[in-house]
Amino acid sequence: MAREETLVQKTIVDVLKLAGLTVLHTSAFAAKGRLGTAKGVPDLLVHAPDVPLLIVGLEVKTASGKPTSEQKALSEAGMYRIVRSPEEALDGVAEALRLYAPESRFLPRVQSLLAQLARGAARR
Repeated sequence: MAREETLVQKTIVDVLKLAGLTVLHTSAFAAKGRLGTAKGVPDLLVHAPDVPLLIVGLEVKTASGKPTSEQKALSEAGMYRIVRSPEEALDGVAEALRLYAPESRFLPRVQSLLAQLARGAARR
């Protein structure tokens, strides 16, 4: 993983954890291929602790990063989201929670952080 993408991923993970979400890294120290993860598996798996069996997959890319054909196909099939910022990551998690677990206590946390990031961007 390129250094710039690593920094984007770290920032995204930090913000998701700030919301109290569980984040699993599939790309950290993972071998690819026969003995590692399959092509197209997203970089991050995100879970709200109060919602059993709901995992949100996020594939992290830089602003100019291009998804592989496998990543693009799986994203277009709705398997996960390709994200390039903490805002996009939070938005993806919020959408999944709104659709599948609107009662989750983590939805307001995610929405609040998303609003705070939007206000910060508006001030710049």
